[in-house]
Amino acid sequence: MSSAAGLLQGSCLCGDVTYQSSQSHSEMWNCHCHSCRKASSVAYATWIKTQPSSFSWLTVDSPISLHYSSSTMLRSFCSRCSTVLPAYSEKEHCIFLPASGITTEHSLLPSADLFTDEMPGWYGMDNHQPCSISSTSPGEQSSDQDAVECPGSDHEGSCLCGSISYRVAGEADAIRACHCSRCRQRSGGAWFSAMPVVFTEICLDGDEKNISSFFLPDSQYYGYSFCSICGTVIPTAFPDGKRTVVAAGSLESTPPIGLKYHIYYESRAPWVNLNEAEVKFNAHPPADFDWEKGKCALDDTQ
Repeated sequence: MSSAAGLLQGSCLCGDVTYQSSQSHSEMWNCHCHSCRKASSVAYATWIKTQPSSFSWLTVDSPISLHYSSSTMLRSFCSRCSTVLPAYSEKEHCIFLPASGITTEHSLLPSADLFTDEMPGWYGMDNHQPCSISSTSPGEQSSDQDAVECPGSDHEGSCLCGSISYRVAGEADAIRACHCSRCRQRSGGAWFSAMPVVFTEICLDGDEKNISSFFLPDSQYYGYSFCSICGTVIPTAFPDGKRTVVAAGSLESTPPIGLKYHIYYESRAPWVNLNEAEVKFNAHPPADFDWEKGKCALDDTQ
């Protein structure tokens, strides 16, 4: 059960938009609905409920983009960095704050999981890891029955508003959850669900004018493209022209792999504590990690 929290302040990743809610907060939950997954580009969104009378925007140095994901749900995101910002439910006349967008400390915990019937096949509630690990390398995957190979295949998806769709042809060996503060702040959720792909082709369908890009200043690699209408992250080629990262929450097709491991776990949200069976690292997996055992005594595993 969530404990009460007072003043909450939040920010987008680039810092151009900040906001606050001044009431006592107690309702926090995970939402697995299709729209939340697309908007945040992750496995599920985590929200904190507040009232419009308690909410205010503090700074707006970049325009706030608005998009109706349904007739009664008005979502918002930063037009510069695509960070998920508070959403307004006209049906309930309340505002949903993205939990990982909150920058003030609090002790709230999710008290419910909603729309679990809409969870994607690559994500499992019990273990957050529907595909077990008993392979000799990250490129192999197995289940309790026959081994599941991960050959090159087509991965298809789209943004929340449907103005951009994509097809990525290539090999993917795992979906990983990134708990770094950047990924969490941009998505507003517990982690970013990423599927690295060594691709042979990327095809985008839609008006390219609706695609924006953001590169985090003072970072070496942190950049991505997104739909300027709804904010969904769109796969784009890395500079080497061989790799991309697909935001798993934007997938429409079902990949032959599941959520396999968690990275930057030491930077996780304070309400996240995974069980011991799950594979997690404080950074990236070490090169000599034993994938057959699924865990090891190395310093950067937990």
